Amino acid sequence: MSSILKALKKLEEEKNRRQQGKVDIATDILRATGRSGKRNWLMPLILIVLVLGGTLGGMFVARMFLPEAMRQPVQTPPVQTPPVQTPPVQTQPAQSQPAQSQPAQSQPADRFEHPRLVVSGIAYQSNAENRMAVVNDLPVLAGTTVAGVEVVEILPDKVVFRFKGKQFSVPLSDLP
Repeated sequence: MSSILKALKKLEEEKNRRQQGKVDIATDILRATGRSGKRNWLMPLILIVLVLGGTLGGMFVARMFLPEAMRQPVQTPPVQTPPVQTPPVQTQPAQSQPAQSQPAQSQPADRFEHPRLVVSGIAYQSNAENRMAVVNDLPVLAGTTVAGVEVVEILPDKVVFRFKGKQFSVPLSDLP
């Protein structure tokens, strides 16, 4: 490798001897310029001055185009509401009439309120751990809690839930 470099160097020297009066551009480009570090600070200074000038000029122009109403803060008078006059309450003597009892409409004991659940999809597998259902647009497995209700079991056509210690089932909905 070094012999190749030596041969190239020797060829370059011979070439230079033959072309004494000609300029070698390659060496002129690579030669260090006589510029010193005196002007290294000038370019950043010019850049900073231009940025500051542009910012201040932009703010000045923006203020010229703002409407007068936006330049000065608006002082609003305090809102005063008139006092509310309440009419005097008049009481009438109570008339005693026998109260008619209406039959109380009670719900059956086996009916209880639970959050609304919609089962929109069931992926049933023979292995219970791999079963999944979509309840209220959320994918769930057995043991998952949705809207405060625990998923107990996922069956092919319905999902069994537990809410406040009571179990109930929700069938697969026919929604598209």
